[in-house]
Amino acid sequence: MERDDVQGIQSIELGGSVLNALIDAGGTSLPLREVASAAGMSASKARRYLLSFARIGLVAQDETTGYYGLGPLAVRLGLAAIAAIAIDAIAPPFLRELRSRLQETIVLAVWNDNGPTILQVQDSRRSVTLTARIGSTLLMTRSATGAVFGAFYDSGATEAVVAAEIGSSRLDAKAKRELLGSYERRVAEVREHGVGRVQGEVIAGISSLSAPVFDHNGLIVAAIGVLGNNGVLDVGWDANPALELRRSAAILSERCGFALVPRPA
Repeated sequence: MERDDVQGIQSIELGGSVLNALIDAGGTSLPLREVASAAGMSASKARRYLLSFARIGLVAQDETTGYYGLGPLAVRLGLAAIAAIAIDAIAPPFLRELRSRLQETIVLAVWNDNGPTILQVQDSRRSVTLTARIGSTLLMTRSATGAVFGAFYDSGATEAVVAAEIGSSRLDAKAKRELLGSYERRVAEVREHGVGRVQGEVIAGISSLSAPVFDHNGLIVAAIGVLGNNGVLDVGWDANPALELRRSAAILSERCGFALVPRPA
């Protein structure tokens, strides 16, 4: 094997900083000096990279202003990468890492016609584990994940499931109104804090947190949930489990193409 095969090609790696400058511009074309500054190189060096990238379609130069932006090949690469994304394929490493950090059961839920449904589970390694079954549908009105989908998923779909859920319950009229009110408050909390939480509402003695995962269109495609025993899992908005959950959901969202997710420190 040749040396370059081991070390890579430095000029291509340096050129990546030029492309990153254009990507970070968010679709706005940049003058040469701004590209060079963002890439951390001289204008003459940045110009050579831009010319080469323009020849293969990674960069396009505006004929009127002379500014530089991403070219058609960059667009094709982005679309191909998005098309290759499948949440069930890319999520497992993130779920395993979150389980390792929190030592709690971690689940990935997606939406189907009946509501949020568990797609993947990483069981806790504690001596006493919680059973979360793949294929189980979570209650919209009583689960943290239900509140997350209520906050960010299509309102027509979620409201229909909530109405059916409350309507089929054996609660009296007053209790049904109270249940709807508690669900709406939980949804509002998700929008405020970016995380949903419940304490014993679904299963006595079990607390949970949940956070949304977004795609390149800014649409929710899944939710990551953390389940633990009351008194063990801290569900405070700024406690470590919520911080770690937000962080994992933000990074997974970025992998799904959502570049505007603020990554917690």
